[in-house]
Amino acid sequence: MIDNLIKLQHQHFGIAYDGPSRHLDPEEENFRLAAMMEELSEFILAKSLDDKYDALIDLIIFASGTLERMGLPIEPALLEVAMSNMKKKLGPNTKRGSFSIDLIKPEGWEPANVAQFIRT
Repeated sequence: MIDNLIKLQHQHFGIAYDGPSRHLDPEEENFRLAAMMEELSEFILAKSLDDKYDALIDLIIFASGTLERMGLPIEPALLEVAMSNMKKKLGPNTKRGSFSIDLIKPEGWEPANVAQFIRT
């Protein structure tokens, strides 16, 4: 669903990409990084729940759009990473602020294989 939605949005603006997976040129990559950082900043500064919600959805849209522009499918990799994360264990947070819990990689844990979705 999200792959199609982002593709449709990019087709609407005439910027859809339908080729092999690729790096973005530095100008577009810098633009997209700035946009994602702007949305993250908006989330940090937001006071209301709806403003935080909007900022996070915009961040998802920009991140997904960046993947589409790079020729990288979203949905299969998202599923792969989610399933890999499900093999982690809930444990104490030791590296990200004062929140008490985090996902811990158990012995033998293997990271998601997103490379399989790169189109050549």
